[in-house]
Amino acid sequence: KVFTERWEADGESLTIRIDREARAPVAVETDRLAAAAIVESIEPLAGSQVKITWRLGNKAAEPLPVFLYAAGDKGLAIEYRDAFVLEPGQAVERTATVKVDAEAPARKDDGTAPAVRTTLRLGADDLDLFSGMRPRPPVRFSVAPGEVAVRPGQPEAVRLELSSEMD
Repeated sequence: KVFTERWEADGESLTIRIDREARAPVAVETDRLAAAAIVESIEPLAGSQVKITWRLGNKAAEPLPVFLYAAGDKGLAIEYRDAFVLEPGQAVERTATVKVDAEAPARKDDGTAPAVRTTLRLGADDLDLFSGMRPRPPVRFSVAPGEVAVRPGQPEAVRLELSSEMD
């Protein structure tokens, strides 16, 4: 779930994909490189673990030194570092695990989703990517039927329905 923006000028192109949940770039592609930070689930269960995969490609004619660092917002535990060189024409994937805290919030004060922030140093350039996640509870409560009316001061039986979101 991304918004895609694409620009072309003077024979060069730039494509940026904006993560809808984090409201920030999650993937960038130019004529020289491609970089993306993709989470396995944008609505993980609180208390679970999800994978994040970084896809990086060097479209240039010279090697590209890469340093990757990832850290999570409150409720998303990850601290990942890697350094390597992308040879011309080479594409790689790196994968790590994000631990979603049982009390992880579904939104930050500004309304955006908590995110894993990836900082990439690509040669002399820096690039930040944000992978937003809205944790959801592993159980859901509802009343059956959909609406219940009770009279004040009168005891009434109310049926509750409990649903597990877990496999």
